[in-house]
Amino acid sequence: MYKKILLLVAVPFLLCATNLSFTQGEIKAHTEIFGDSNINPSTKVVMMEASIDDSIESLRGKFTIKATDLKSSNSDRDEHMHETIDAANYPLIVVNIQNVTKSADMYQLDGTVMLHGVTRALSTMATINKNTTGLSISGSFAVNLTDHQIKPPKLLFLTVRDRIDITYNLELK
Repeated sequence: MYKKILLLVAVPFLLCATNLSFTQGEIKAHTEIFGDSNINPSTKVVMMEASIDDSIESLRGKFTIKATDLKSSNSDRDEHMHETIDAANYPLIVVNIQNVTKSADMYQLDGTVMLHGVTRALSTMATINKNTTGLSISGSFAVNLTDHQIKPPKLLFLTVRDRIDITYNLELK
């Protein structure tokens, strides 16, 4: 009897949720080699499982990229970056959005980010626009390599900065 009541209560909520899919956009990363240059890999390949009800605050989802899909204009540097983050053993970078809160004219997205097999809390401010075809989401956040048990590489006097700045611009349908 309990299961039937639970099913009756849950079905309307399940029917209201709309699944979203990634249509276009880009995720960019930025860090620096102190005293040398910038590292700016990006990807336009995003896998996602997300849903939304009638309000933007109901958005929930998991956004996944393959670490090896992050590429810059320097393929040798990309290869070293993939080795540094151990993409062979930890091929996926996953952002899980668990809560969305309106804050002035933006939204705070709270959840987790998993990199190198280590999951950490994530909070990012985003601009989210709902239109007739779906949502556009853009924002930024930063992660530290050492928070994910990754040692920033060094070569002689050059060291890669620990912090990676992430910007995202995603179109969902």
